[in-house]
Amino acid sequence: MVQPDFWLQVKNEYVEENFEQLLHYLHYFNLNLSPDDLSFKTSSEALHNVADKYLSLIDKGNICVDVLQRWEDPDKVIRMIAAHLLTSHKRGINDTNTLARLAHALILIEHNDKVVVRLQEIIVNCMVNKRIGDYNFTWTNLEPETWYRQQFVQMLCGTTFDNDADNNIYFYEKNGLVIYDCNKLNLSHINKSQYQKQNQQNKWSVCPTIQITGDKKHISAEYDNIKDAIESRKFLASACSNFSPSPKTVIKEYQPDSWITVQIVDKTSFNMTLETIQPEYEKIRCTIGFDHQQYKFTREFFFNAFEKGEQITVLYTGNQEDPFDLDGSFAHNYQDLAEDSKQTRTYAVYDSNYAVGNGFVGTRWITEKGIIVSIKDPITDDAQNAIDNHLPLKIEVAESRMSNDKFVTNGHFLQEYDSEVKQFDPNFVEKAHKSLIRDFVNQTETIEVQQSDIKKDMAIDAKYITMLSHAIYYSSAHATTTLERYAHITAAQMLATMANNTFDKLVIEHEASYLENLIKFAQNEDNGFLSLTHPAELDGLGFVTQKESIIDKLTQYKQSTPETMLAMSFENDLDVVSDLVDASNTLQSKNISMHELNRIKKTIATKLKVDDMFVTPNDKHTYYGEESDTLEFKSSIVFPPKNIAIPEGFQPHDVQIWEILKPICGFLNSTSGGELLIGVTDDGYPKSLNDDLDYLFSQHFISEKTMDKLRLYLMYKLDKAFCDDTGSIKGNDITATRINYLIENNDDGISILRVQVKPYEYGTVKFIDRPQFVARSYVRKSGSTIKMSDEIKREIFEKKVNTPNGTENEKIIRLQQAIKENKTVILKQYSSSRGTRDRRVEPYELRLNRNAVICVDVTEAKKAKVKEFLISRCGEIIVQNNKWTNFKKHKHNLEIDIFGFLADANTSDKTFDIEMKMTDYAANLLKEKYLTMEQYECIKRDKNATDFPCTLSVTVFNLAGPAQFFIGLAEHIRIVKGDKLKEYIKDYVNSNLTDI
Repeated sequence: MVQPDFWLQVKNEYVEENFEQLLHYLHYFNLNLSPDDLSFKTSSEALHNVADKYLSLIDKGNICVDVLQRWEDPDKVIRMIAAHLLTSHKRGINDTNTLARLAHALILIEHNDKVVVRLQEIIVNCMVNKRIGDYNFTWTNLEPETWYRQQFVQMLCGTTFDNDADNNIYFYEKNGLVIYDCNKLNLSHINKSQYQKQNQQNKWSVCPTIQITGDKKHISAEYDNIKDAIESRKFLASACSNFSPSPKTVIKEYQPDSWITVQIVDKTSFNMTLETIQPEYEKIRCTIGFDHQQYKFTREFFFNAFEKGEQITVLYTGNQEDPFDLDGSFAHNYQDLAEDSKQTRTYAVYDSNYAVGNGFVGTRWITEKGIIVSIKDPITDDAQNAIDNHLPLKIEVAESRMSNDKFVTNGHFLQEYDSEVKQFDPNFVEKAHKSLIRDFVNQTETIEVQQSDIKKDMAIDAKYITMLSHAIYYSSAHATTTLERYAHITAAQMLATMANNTFDKLVIEHEASYLENLIKFAQNEDNGFLSLTHPAELDGLGFVTQKESIIDKLTQYKQSTPETMLAMSFENDLDVVSDLVDASNTLQSKNISMHELNRIKKTIATKLKVDDMFVTPNDKHTYYGEESDTLEFKSSIVFPPKNIAIPEGFQPHDVQIWEILKPICGFLNSTSGGELLIGVTDDGYPKSLNDDLDYLFSQHFISEKTMDKLRLYLMYKLDKAFCDDTGSIKGNDITATRINYLIENNDDGISILRVQVKPYEYGTVKFIDRPQFVARSYVRKSGSTIKMSDEIKREIFEKKVNTPNGTENEKIIRLQQAIKENKTVILKQYSSSRGTRDRRVEPYELRLNRNAVICVDVTEAKKAKVKEFLISRCGEIIVQNNKWTNFKKHKHNLEIDIFGFLADANTSDKTFDIEMKMTDYAANLLKEKYLTMEQYECIKRDKNATDFPCTLSVTVFNLAGPAQFFIGLAEHIRIVKGDKLKEYIKDYVNSNLTDI
């Protein structure tokens, strides 16, 4: 494999000017071919310097910093930083620092985008130095023609981290405490010493991975009262400002030029991470390389000889950047070993790798212990024979000394006859190198680490505290409840205090006050108490001014609302609040019904995202509205109304379940669908389902008296109730994607079951089995569920097929008709690889999930075969009067391979096993074009591979699919298994590409 041309010249200023050339160079450079290439290394370092320059522009920025203003060309900057990350990954460098800073920058750019939550997780993983497993983006995504920032951000959010991270406890203690332990991030107002005592402490969950820890007096484990949460936030803000740190523990410091024992905590083929282990000394960790060239083995061989967890002795330099001198430590051990070998006899082999020019006379040999010995004696016959045949020869080590700043070891050939003749060993040199490295390890006196010391305290860099504060602040917009949103703001404020970011604290404090005012409004506290101001430091911030204007407007609110106001639309929150408050004040004297009171107020609360805090002052009961074409109420799932007679031989629950099934059928047959609320009376108010639960449990219909078991009971009934008008599509194929079940808890403390139903778009459905008192099918019309008639069915078909000829719904309905009546159809102008023509078929199985139909193709009567036809490729479907004649060939439930080809119903053994190696680019295209999420697992990825890291191993039913995929991406794919596929591709190329 040939390396790409060098991009230009290694200078920081050239990186930006010639980034596209540099990107190509870094992408295609194969580090395995040239691991010590100086140009690649210096190019990588120059790119890192540029990335660091741009990230430094926002490192000390506040929570409102405008990254897009500080980066003149933000897309190019992000691409350069991402290219640096991929380059570092290629070099085996775990650059969590740059990754975290990029995630932070994107949070400040994206603000309210949902990716903020995932970017926050990336920052936490980087904070605790987890090893990066794999980036979800590739070099191809950074090319100018394929670059799309939003897509890149989504892909970056898929970054994985290895699970074998260290078991340390990470902490930060200043104006508060941050503790990371067991994948949980704890924030606290108490110091580390108090925290570790774990006495009288509660945890307030911010999100699944972050919690606030404090004393039980001020922190509640389960907040169900927002007022308690508000008091806790105010307490925490004060406590962090008056924080008392833990008593200082005297930690010893290592002295420069001292020998210390370190442990290998991580390693790759190019470097390893070392960490000190003496508990009474400061913790020092560093990732370090090795200058291996003088020993004539590869760097990869050197690092692979070590095991993670082993201890070695190294020289401590005192240098902050490179505290451990691995090269010097290894050389020192080599010299000691050579000294110990003096006046000893040992086997050695000649190796031309150790031949030296510059006038050196003699030969160099490597001993069994890996010592290089220079011999200037005349070459004896025995020595020449050993040289020629690569045989071991016994020699004598004479002396070791420094010569011209180099350490050399000299020796002699033995004069007497060697009675012990050692056999040829092709691995002699490799074993000698391994022995040398293992001797270096074995010279260390292992320090026993007590079980209690396995978890070490590691300090968190202060920069991560600022990043987390910003991330949690912006992720508060995605909280599902007001209380969760308030918890995010509380956590962000604590972190801003810990990082001593005064401006950030003021912004977050203002946000907390704004939310507290909204809560007062939603809970119908006196609006005269609403007030929001800001300190002078926040002057000129638009979002601050707008929020204060919203609160000012809310103080003018008086009372209630008409339903018609709910459909109004506005440009921003202030417009919404202003118009709705004015509308409510205008209509306050109107005589409106009880359940309509305060609808505008709830609309305002919903717009401002505090609707879960809304309290209705005029009605203590939840009101669900009135029944309509799209809304139906049932107060019970097992007890029918008193006006319904119970037929002989039936139990009440048998009758009531059909009272549930009928409106569901009606919604499916309608053109708009609808909702059925179970646990709501006819006049729209909730009614407890406890009696239903007791009955179902006593009759063994459910195993537990819970709403979830009631939901599953109803789902079971619905999933086997319906089929389409042809009877070919039934059960779960109809209900799975069209019916949704939601358990709701209302303000009355009553749980109801909301059943949401989408219309069946391909005509009508009916009951598979039914008792005599139930019609075959129903439809929702004029607010009621009525029996389906032929006239109404035709009307429904006309509405659902009221589209130009050839639309998908119309085609599917015509195919359903043909299947129901066992008739052949003409697929007009069907487009395939053989051209476009009419096809006459016997359709017998619809596969709506693939938008396809399985047919016997009878275009040519003598060649009738089972085939799959994609409905979208048909111009029109024409149902004929001819009946089916090939019933025996109608084979159902045939498999389909990942490329969309149907198993051959005519030949049972026509399958092909293939295996392909692919680049990430090819694997991503395969996923996007052919695979469902469930099929992703057929692609295996080797993170250690470079050129073709992804492997696809599947069975296919037709070679055309994989062949088309390969021909379009030949440079990205290697066929490992599949001789017939290779022959197919060669024949295809020879037949179709000869004229190019």
